[in-house]
This record gives sequence, C-alpha cells and structure tokens, in this order.
Amino acid sequence: RDGMVVYMGVVQDVTEEHRAAEQLREQLLFIQRIASRIPGFIYQYRLHSDGTTARVQYISDAVTQFLGVTPHEVAQDHGLLLKHVLPEDAPHLRRSAVVSARRMLPWRCEYRVVGPDGSVRWHMTSAVPHREPDGTVLSHGFTMDITDRKQAEQEIKRLAFYDALTGLPNRRLLLDRLQRAIVAGQRTKAQGALLFIDLDNFKDLNDTLGHDMGDQLLSQVASRLVACVRETDTVARFGGDEFVVMLENLSSHLHEAASQAESVADKLLASLNQPFELAGARHYSTPSIGITLFGEHRLSVDELLKRADLAMYQAKAAGRNTQRFFDPEMQAAVNARSNLEADLRQGFGERILPPIHRAAALAECPGESKTIFEKDPDSRSAQEYQALVDLVIKYS
Repeated sequence: RDGMVVYMGVVQDVTEEHRAAEQLREQLLFIQRIASRIPGFIYQYRLHSDGTTARVQYISDAVTQFLGVTPHEVAQDHGLLLKHVLPEDAPHLRRSAVVSARRMLPWRCEYRVVGPDGSVRWHMTSAVPHREPDGTVLSHGFTMDITDRKQAEQEIKRLAFYDALTGLPNRRLLLDRLQRAIVAGQRTKAQGALLFIDLDNFKDLNDTLGHDMGDQLLSQVASRLVACVRETDTVARFGGDEFVVMLENLSSHLHEAASQAESVADKLLASLNQPFELAGARHYSTPSIGITLFGEHRLSVDELLKRADLAMYQAKAAGRNTQRFFDPEMQAAVNARSNLEADLRQGFGERILPPIHRAAALAECPGESKTIFEKDPDSRSAQEYQALVDLVIKYS
C-alpha cells in the first residue's frame, strides 16, 4: 500500500518425503546391484486381462547383453523382446503368459531367441503374477540363458539313443520306434517292413585293413542307407556290421507293401554295391538283406527282429549280395534244429543214444541247416549246425 512489497509463503517439513525418496533410491540401488550379479535379467511387467501388455515397468541392464536392447528401448516398446524370439516359439510363449495371468499361476517357459551375435540361444523365463485392484496383472520375473543345459541334455540323449560312430539311432531307440510302429499299424491298417542288413565279409576287411578302415566303411554305409529311404523311415545301427531299416506307412494291401519293401531293398543293394573310398583306395562291400512285413498280425518286437534276421541268413545262404523275404518254412527249420539239439542233449544226458558218426549226424539234422552250412560255413546258423554235429561226435 505504501509501495512496499509483501511476500507471503508456507513452510512445510518435507523430511519424511526426502527420507522416503532416499529409501527408494537405496532399494533401487540394492535391486540393481543384485540384478548385475545374477546370470540373467529381471523384469516387471503389467498384463491386461485381454492378454495385451500395458508396459514393461522395469527390466534390468542385463537385457542388453542377452538381447542387444537397452532397458529404455524396452520401456518404450516392449515388442522388441518378442522380435528376438524365434517365430516358431513365439506363439507358445504368448499363450503360456496369458494362461498364467488368467489362472494366476506361476509362469515358466523355455524358448529360443536370436542373440546380439546372431546365434540361437535357449532362454527360460519364470514369473509370479499378482492381480492389482484395477484388474491388471502385475508379474515379477526372471530370465536366464539355459543354452548350455539344453546342449548337455541333447548330448545325453544322443549318447543314450544314437550310435556314436554313425550318428544313427541305436538298438534301444530302434526297439522303441518299432514298438510304436506296430501299435500305429494296428490302428491305421497300413503295413510296415523291417529290413535286416548284414555286410558280407566285413570281418575280412577289419582283419586286413584294420578297424579304422572298418569304421570308415560303416560310416559311409550309414550315409548311403539314409539317402535311400524317406525322412519318415528309420535307419538304425543294430550292432557291429548289422543295420536295420524300418519302413512305415506302406500300402495296406500285403502284396503292394511287399513290392514297396522289395523296391527299397533293391535300391539299398544297388547303392551299397557301388565302390567305397577308403584312404584313397576303392573297396567293395555287399549286403545281405532279410525282409519281413508287419501290420496284418500283432507280432512282438522280438519276433519281428527274429524273422528279419532269419530272412537275412537265407539271403546269405542264397549266395549273399541279395535280399530274401521271411518264409515260415525257415522258422520251421530253425525250430526243428532246436528240437533236435534238445533231444540230443537229453539223450546224451541219459546215455540212451547209440554210437553214431559224423555222416549220421548230418543226415539227422534239418535240410535247411545243411544248406546254410554248405553255402555259408561262417554264418551263425552254420556255426550252430557245426556245434550240433560236434556235440553228436563228442558223445559218440
């Protein structure tokens, strides 16, 4: 009023506010220190009830190392995180996050991402959801790299189910797949085929050139077998120089299925008859293939393998480097041989057999055994036959 300026103000005590702000800064610093020392990044995000993300409210600095984006960029556009997820894994990631939010269950998901260096890595994320008063779901989570664990799991699986030399499924995996194929065949009525493959005279190559050359041959054989069949078929290393090819979803008509299996066997024969390059030199190896079909009747895995194995020895008896289908008469011959051996052993044990000589023993044994013995004296059936003869002579 007299030209004087009067200032009026309010003085307020903000000690508590400053103290609260300081506590928040300390808590944030504490979280950042923890986040910088853990093998992953932590985050907080809010999800609407319709499954859309409102925003990522917090994400630690480690996200830059994992995905090549900064926390500020993620805060501006959370879609940057999903852009690094492999397209085939993204739907599962989104779906599992929504299910977690709707059911208020802990979220855990494993998926693959493309890292900053372009490599594909495995991530695992875990989060705990909490419903807010406004209906949104606030989740606190943690993401870590599990690539090393995944690779270890794959290596364990490879060692357990795959052959170390050829990389083919081993006997264990073959038996599992064969059991599944038998069940599927009963349901779909489609025929399947089992091809038992044995390399002729493989022992001679091992003895003359060494096991290293033998291993090289087995690896090349495996590659050729795989190249001759469909991706849906199974090529397995059964052991030693024996391989098994399992064909699925053949024709439901027996004769057509047999023709299809025969066609594949001929293709395998033609491929394996081509020369192999071993240490700069050409070598030849031929296979004997036994074939049996499955699907019409419910047979056990062991019975199918036995039939294919018998057919393979029939191929060897026919001169090798050929294929043969299982014939029930072959099984009858084997059974007759086994029964004769059992009778002879029982007779020897009871000392009731009269003296007989080698020619008589040969005459008493099944004709199939004698044929195999004469044509392939090194085969397993021939060895069993010779053992039977020796047994007779021993107690004569």
